[in-house]
Amino acid sequence: MSHRYSELEEEITNLVWFFEGVERLRANCNRKLTHLAKRRLCHCGHYYYPRVAKTRCPECEGKLRSKKGVMTCPKCGYVAGELGCPWCRDKENWKAAPKDHTYIKQNILPALVTLEANAEETVAGLVCQHPLWDWASQVKGIGPTTVARMISACEIERCTTLSKFFAHYGWGLRADGTTQRKIKGEKIGYDKRAQSIAYMMARNLETQTGERAVKDKNTGEKRIVQYEPGRYYEFYQDWKQENLARGLSDGQGTSRAFRNMLQLALSHFYEVWRKGDNLTFAEPYPYTILRPPHALDTKITPEEVKNRVNMVEKEAS
Repeated sequence: MSHRYSELEEEITNLVWFFEGVERLRANCNRKLTHLAKRRLCHCGHYYYPRVAKTRCPECEGKLRSKKGVMTCPKCGYVAGELGCPWCRDKENWKAAPKDHTYIKQNILPALVTLEANAEETVAGLVCQHPLWDWASQVKGIGPTTVARMISACEIERCTTLSKFFAHYGWGLRADGTTQRKIKGEKIGYDKRAQSIAYMMARNLETQTGERAVKDKNTGEKRIVQYEPGRYYEFYQDWKQENLARGLSDGQGTSRAFRNMLQLALSHFYEVWRKGDNLTFAEPYPYTILRPPHALDTKITPEEVKNRVNMVEKEAS
C-alpha cells in the first residue's frame, strides 16, 4: 500500500543505504591506518603487531572465559594480555616501527570523506521535505541523518499498530511477555539494523543534559555551553528517580528508564509519521484497551517534547 510520501521515502532509503556503505568504507580505511601505525620491531629482527589471546590460552590451550570482564583460563589461571613477538615471545624489547599506506591515506580516504559528506548533505535535503522533519527539527538530539536512518529502516504502511512498530524495531515484547532478544534456535523476530538505529537515537537523547564542553581551536581554552535540556532527557531522569524510589538498583533503574524513554520516542515517531503520511493512526494500547487507569489526558504527546534550544556560554570550572 502506497501513500503520498512513498516515492520520497524510497528515495531517502536508497540514498541512506549508499551513505552507510560509504561510511563503512571510510571507517574501515581509518581502522586499517590505525592498525598499521601499531607495528613494532622486535629485538630479534622481526616485525609484528600487538595481539591479545581471545579464545584459547597460549599456555595450556584451554578455553578462555570472562571473569569480571577479563578473559581468564580456568585451568592454569592465565590472564589474557599481550602475547608479544610470535617468534621469540618477548614482550618487552621492542620499538615502534609504524607502517603507512600512502595510497589509502592520500587518495582513497579523502575521496571517501568527500563522498560521504556530499551524500549526507543530500540526505538532509530530502529529509527536510518529509513531514517528520517538521516535528523532529524542534526536538533536541534528533538530526536529519537520524530521521533518514529511521525512515530507511521501516515501511510505515506495514506497521498498522504501535505494537508492530515496536516489534519491528526490536523494542517490543515476545508472545510470552518477555522483551525481544536473541534466543538460540529461534529466528529473530525483528530488524537488527532498525534496533541499532533506534538505540543510537535514544543514546543521543540521553546526552541532552543541558551542558556541553567546547574547546577553542585557537587558544585551547575550554568553555561550557549551556542550553535547555532535552525533554526526553528530563523524562528519562524522572523515570530513573521513580525506579530508584521503588527499591531498584542503579543499574536496573537506569536500564528501565532508558527503555521507557526509547519507547516514548518511538511512539512519537510512529504517531507523527503515520499522520504525516495520511495513514490511519490508532491510539496506543494502554490508552484504549487498558483504560482505566490509563487515560488519554495522561498521554505524553509529541508536542510536549518540543523545545527551543537556547545556548548560553560560561567559563569552564
